[in-house]
Amino acid sequence: MISKRLEDAINAQINAELWSAYLYLSMGMNFEAKGMPGTANWFRIQFKEEQDHATIFMNYLNSRGGRVVLKPIEGVETEWATALDAFKDTLKHEKVVTGLINDLYFLAEEERDPATRSMLQWFVDEQVEEEETAQQFIDHGQLIPDELMISILANVYDAMQPCDGVIFDGFPRTTAQAEIFDSLLAEIGRKVDVMIYMDVPEEELVRRILLRGKDSGRADDASEDVIRNRIEVYRQQTAIVAEHYTKQNKYSEINGLGTMDEVFGRLAEVIDAKR
Repeated sequence: MISKRLEDAINAQINAELWSAYLYLSMGMNFEAKGMPGTANWFRIQFKEEQDHATIFMNYLNSRGGRVVLKPIEGVETEWATALDAFKDTLKHEKVVTGLINDLYFLAEEERDPATRSMLQWFVDEQVEEEETAQQFIDHGQLIPDELMISILANVYDAMQPCDGVIFDGFPRTTAQAEIFDSLLAEIGRKVDVMIYMDVPEEELVRRILLRGKDSGRADDASEDVIRNRIEVYRQQTAIVAEHYTKQNKYSEINGLGTMDEVFGRLAEVIDAKR
């Protein structure tokens, strides 16, 4: 039998996990309404994961002779302007969840319940990973994780079938994404024809992104430190994608300086040569 204190605490955690699921579902529906199905799908995946977490706690409590008591779930936010805003709230929420899990673990120690401690260790480890990923993505301007990017792509690549061609701007950004992208395209009888790299000096990139930040209001485009870190991440993770397509004889490089018409002309020349 499990102690009454742990039974009550686990029931509270079940409620918290279901509230988390409700929160992520709300985020998903928000981005579905904004015409961002990929981002919406990623949050729906988180919704399902939180439901699974609640089920684990419920099954465990039942197996220990406790009683699951489901209480009302409080309301959640319903509006996020950008995906970055939602990820910031995700990080904030995951930190709260980490505190709840840790408190539950310490309570299991007080109650001298090694079985519950063992069950909770998986949740403790998972929270470390959840926070680390979100923190890097938001605070240090990291590129979008492969999991999210592929989730977004999976929701749009079916629409490519009736058209003559598609230009992907800034994708794929890692070798893993490139490999999965090639596989997805092969499934519908398509392939990457060319990867075009626009060569622009770093100082010019920083200047352009800072100007974009003034127009768009994007927080991640307003900090020079974040921008430079993002460029460094690009060098480490994205520049090597060129090697992937160079091996397939699909890599081309153009000068990214000049007027919009000049750069467009260079792009069009490379693309037309592949048609």
